[in-house]
Amino acid sequence: MPAPHPGLRSREPLLYDRVALVRTELTEIAAMLDSVNDPDPEAIAMLGGLLADGCGSPLYNPDVHASELWATLYYARSRLEDAAPPRAGRPAPV
Repeated sequence: MPAPHPGLRSREPLLYDRVALVRTELTEIAAMLDSVNDPDPEAIAMLGGLLADGCGSPLYNPDVHASELWATLYYARSRLEDAAPPRAGRPAPV
């Protein structure tokens, strides 16, 4: 049986190995979204693209390097942390 064409994608919607690598990060970001009253719109847009862009998201497209997933999560998390209320042991933003 010939190998499938490299341009064809499987019907698997997520790259499960990548999701498993960032599961804790995704869970923490979801918890942060619950605690932020006014989340940063850019962070929300990035997370929306990560979850919905089937062509450009590193969760869906194996041709997008996994480092893009880490970069997106890092950026979104830092933007959400800036909007989060100060908690004990964490200095308030200046």
